[in-house]
Amino acid sequence: MARRPRSLHSATVRSADFAGHDWASRWLCLQLPAFSAPSERAYQAIWHGFLVVLATRDTDAARASSTDVAVFLSTQTKPSTVLRYARLLDRIYQSAIEWGWCTDNPLVPMRDTLAQPERRAKPSSLSTTEPSDVLSALPPAITGKERRDVAALALAVGAGLRLAEIRALRLTQIVETAAGLEVQPRTGTVKVRDLILAPPEADRVRAWLADRSSLPLVSPFVFPSKSGAMIPANTLYRRVRRLIEPIHGNTGLEHYGLGVLRATYAKQVARTHSTESTQQRLGHRRLASTRRLLDNLGVKSLSPTGVNDLVTPGTLPTRKSNQ
Repeated sequence: MARRPRSLHSATVRSADFAGHDWASRWLCLQLPAFSAPSERAYQAIWHGFLVVLATRDTDAARASSTDVAVFLSTQTKPSTVLRYARLLDRIYQSAIEWGWCTDNPLVPMRDTLAQPERRAKPSSLSTTEPSDVLSALPPAITGKERRDVAALALAVGAGLRLAEIRALRLTQIVETAAGLEVQPRTGTVKVRDLILAPPEADRVRAWLADRSSLPLVSPFVFPSKSGAMIPANTLYRRVRRLIEPIHGNTGLEHYGLGVLRATYAKQVARTHSTESTQQRLGHRRLASTRRLLDNLGVKSLSPTGVNDLVTPGTLPTRKSNQ
């Protein structure tokens, strides 16, 4: 008997009588602190993919076996991804058993695997920790596109903005203040931060904004595409990566891209700030994320004692004189 098209299976698992169709939704609603919207969509997609595989095997979440789980996990090639997917399924099944929606957890045979520590690739960063050194190493920006690319790089290495934050940055989120050019990224993270750019980075951003003001399009974004929408992620990634390669080299960037700039910013901030302050500047949801990043970078941040953080989050602190 021929299998039904995948689209039909996908429609099947969304029906109210398909066991498991709403388990992930309920589990996500109960998580505190709540996950960001992109994370919730990703977890929903993983669970939905699992249910589709179950539908192709003529079963559902309530009747799934360890073999069914293994078939689903075999669709992934990276061990770290397999471990993450398995842990998500295990947590959802544990909750479903508590709710009385099923009696068995098909992840139980994988307990030893689930207990293994997740192996994370260590982040890469530039050898220098000074954003001005990175900018001075760049060739002169001649065209408007080149000034755009340099401005995006300046925001990543001088303010630690993520690729998604740079793409979503709006003109109203860059403000001239008495302290300097302020960037106000707003994403799904809990920690909201307003960052003052140092003069070298601010000058690069201002140069692009001058070009940006003459573009014949209506768009709220600092880095718009030709249509006025957000610049495509792959375009921004490739353009800025092209600037990084002469500085960093062609190797070691495969898994990180713009992350090397954010990691470089993290090293710079950690030299003069506490871990909690570094977390705020990086916009991490959890302090553990900041600690893990700094540990992987081999950087120790200062203890809160003796650190005089300025009111403006993006600036580096000044030390109190002992005299």
